[in-house]
Amino acid sequence: MVAVKKLMSTIPDTKDRQFENEVHHLMRLKHPNIVQLLGYCSEKENILAEYNGRYVYAEKSEKLLCLEYLPNGSLDRHLSDESSGLDWGTRYKIMEGICNGYITFKGSGK
Repeated sequence: MVAVKKLMSTIPDTKDRQFENEVHHLMRLKHPNIVQLLGYCSEKENILAEYNGRYVYAEKSEKLLCLEYLPNGSLDRHLSDESSGLDWGTRYKIMEGICNGYITFKGSGK
């Protein structure tokens, strides 16, 4: 099972190359505190859109990330849900794990 995350549609610019570079690094990264990126899809299409009362052609870009599925849900949901019962010790361990994952990510050459 996988999770698919749709990134917001953007007007393509020089960030497409930066996005693909980051995806390349994330796919190589393996750490228990970082969700595994399995793949991605990047698509561009020309659309006819109304702009200032006129119809113009524009290039629309959409990106999808295919990620490892986490059966217990997202971290932000657990942290913001007061009924989750997380005490401060547990929250600290979570923050420590995030920091360790970040250090690994930054040390991977990204």
